[in-house]
Amino acid sequence: MAKVSTKERKEKKDIAKQIMEAYGESYNEWLHDKHAEYIDENLMDYMKMQGDKKHQEYPSNQDGPLIASETEK
Repeated sequence: MAKVSTKERKEKKDIAKQIMEAYGESYNEWLHDKHAEYIDENLMDYMKMQGDKKHQEYPSNQDGPLIASETEK
């Protein structure tokens, strides 16, 4: 996806707001709904990714805690 300039982003936002106002819709409510929709669609995958990252950082030690042997002390 090509990078969108700030000017173009503002122009699109302003046009969308004008159209929504003409239809009696609230831009802020629409934007809130879009945020909620995005979160609903992606939250579970995101949480799984975060859990996988934590698991990689702190792998479980199935043999119990690491204890230095008598020769290592």
